[in-house]
Amino acid sequence: MTNLRKGMEAATFLHNLISQEVIEINMTVNTEPDKLTPPAGTGLPRMIGDSDVALIRTFGSLLRPDATIVEFGPWLGGVTEVLTEYGQVEVIDRFEWSEQNAAAHPEAELNPGDSFRPLFEQNMAARGRNVTVYESPYQDFVWPKDRFDLCFIDAPRNVSGLLHCLRAIAHAWPPEVPVLLKHGLGVTYPELPATLEVLVSRGILALPASTQPAWCNIAALYPGPNFQDLETLKASDLPGNVPLSKTLTDPWGGRLLATARLAERFMADDFVGALQILDTAPQEPSILYAWDTFESVLSKETDADTGALAAFAEVLAAQIDPCDAPVANCASLPTAFRAFWHNNTGQHRWSHFNPPLIAAAMDRGAMVWPSRLAERIHGQRVIEIGQNLTYSPVGYFNMGAARYLGITLGDLNSDMIKVEGQLPEATFLPLSGANSERANEVDLCLIHEAVADHPDVGELIEKITPSLAKGAQLLVLPMNSDTPRRYAK
Repeated sequence: MTNLRKGMEAATFLHNLISQEVIEINMTVNTEPDKLTPPAGTGLPRMIGDSDVALIRTFGSLLRPDATIVEFGPWLGGVTEVLTEYGQVEVIDRFEWSEQNAAAHPEAELNPGDSFRPLFEQNMAARGRNVTVYESPYQDFVWPKDRFDLCFIDAPRNVSGLLHCLRAIAHAWPPEVPVLLKHGLGVTYPELPATLEVLVSRGILALPASTQPAWCNIAALYPGPNFQDLETLKASDLPGNVPLSKTLTDPWGGRLLATARLAERFMADDFVGALQILDTAPQEPSILYAWDTFESVLSKETDADTGALAAFAEVLAAQIDPCDAPVANCASLPTAFRAFWHNNTGQHRWSHFNPPLIAAAMDRGAMVWPSRLAERIHGQRVIEIGQNLTYSPVGYFNMGAARYLGITLGDLNSDMIKVEGQLPEATFLPLSGANSERANEVDLCLIHEAVADHPDVGELIEKITPSLAKGAQLLVLPMNSDTPRRYAK
């Protein structure tokens, strides 16, 4: 804890520098995306592109000659060779050959599970590079020295791996020293940038501004003012469903980190969680741009729910481009999705948005009357009396109704019960079981013309009318007109 406290004190110094815009990553190299190409003349494969190498060289050029450089995940040494140009490199890895490695590099003649440490050391020796090697799982490793001058991490693909690496060096991390995290600003592994969004917004890490190109996915991280909290973080709590920061941007000013939070929830098969985070998203068009990139990755997943992705894209657009409710346009399914999001601001819309139900309501014409009555429905508690009401509450909630009670002639059917189970604020009752108990919670009572003259309906309305909320309206929905009329017995 003492080391972490020391790191926290030093991190406060860094935080002050960043707030004064003293620290800035300044890249002047004009590079294009170029992934997996070995550095010219070396023949060693690497898993980063030219823009990533340019960023590494930018930081390397600032080091003193006797600098100590830490590298997590050196693989076959392509990046290690670059790092050795700027200081003494010490690498950490399990050196376990994966199935992916075996498929991509059969010439290595290694089987999955074999150690590739001899191959790495052979590559370094053949190029005259003196590198210190630690063979260890990251979760068991603690950096044995009290300082380093640069760190490059190209190993973890998830939260736990990232925390293992950061904790291994936390006690020795000076405030002015960057840790370069591969994939920290990329779309391939959304969990990493999503976790950074939380850690940076909480002040545990700092991510200064940069002129690096957007396709350079290395994040240059520093200890933040709350760096001591790193010790108590639980991987299972990250990144979670906490609200998005309204002010945090990517190093180049975009919103990739915020958008990664949405993509990570999709990757975790948590559609509702993605909607909950979306509900806190700022109105930044750059989120739409970043989402297109993440969506292309998500759609390639073997179990991708393309319908959910399509629906989410619509409500994302509605979040970024808000308008005053009510929005009555439900001419198509996409516009119905957007209308729901616009009309339910502040009403737990993230937990109530149900694309399959909205699609079913559209197919059965259940959006027609709610759309016509949008101005009257928004924010109101509604009773509807009629027949075939199964999907009616979906339409009314799409227009922003606060609560719905459907009273139907005859018994409830199984579909009604299913819909009721999916809409927390919806209730169905048979006419025979209805009474005036809930009348004082109703702002709008709608009676379909086909049942308006039914004696039992008249009797029910007579009972509930005195108890209706102040100013409540009773309207008849005619069969052959678009205009409702006031109920008169």
